[in-house]
Amino acid sequence: MLSALINGILLGFALAFLIGPAFFSLIQTSIKHGFRVGVSFAFGVFLSDLTWILLTYFGVSSFVSDSNSRVILITITGGIVIIILGVITILKSNKIKVNYDETDLPQISGKHYYLYILKGFTLNILNPSVVIYWLMLTSVASTHYSDSKINTFIFLMSIPLTVLITDIVKSFLANKLKNKLTDKNIILVNRIVGGVLIVFGVYLIVSKILNICLVW
Repeated sequence: MLSALINGILLGFALAFLIGPAFFSLIQTSIKHGFRVGVSFAFGVFLSDLTWILLTYFGVSSFVSDSNSRVILITITGGIVIIILGVITILKSNKIKVNYDETDLPQISGKHYYLYILKGFTLNILNPSVVIYWLMLTSVASTHYSDSKINTFIFLMSIPLTVLITDIVKSFLANKLKNKLTDKNIILVNRIVGGVLIVFGVYLIVSKILNICLVW
């Protein structure tokens, strides 16, 4: 149970710093409209993550429980995909350009927090890469923790909760660290995130191989 929680928190922290539309939109929104509006946007992203978790989990749970060979295949494949995602994240770092153009942001009253919740939800749920990694993560969770539904639940839920908490912190620090959000610093963070994803992918593959060896 503790292992599932720690793995979920570490992976959630890494995903919170993946450079994408939601990342820059959160920073932009927080800088222009303040902390509360930024949190509203982050909560919308959180709700979309929960939606994809439910849809993908119930979609793959029956599939991954059919055979042990399928469980092994999905876990190892998931680890490889995570490693590839980490490598791509590192390689794309050099192409990152920070651009917080306030003209790109909608002029919405700060009192209409629900509009920012909707914006965060819509932006994240329509992102194809989000669908792919939640499909992969729910498949991996259903197989890696197949002996315990509680561990599967803890692992899956700790990821979006960690992302939400991290996004709230990012929103709070956005204005204070505006001058620190340079290309160089963002690239450094992205490379660290890529490294974390690679390590986690290797861990999944190695742990499954060790389990297979012990069974034999």
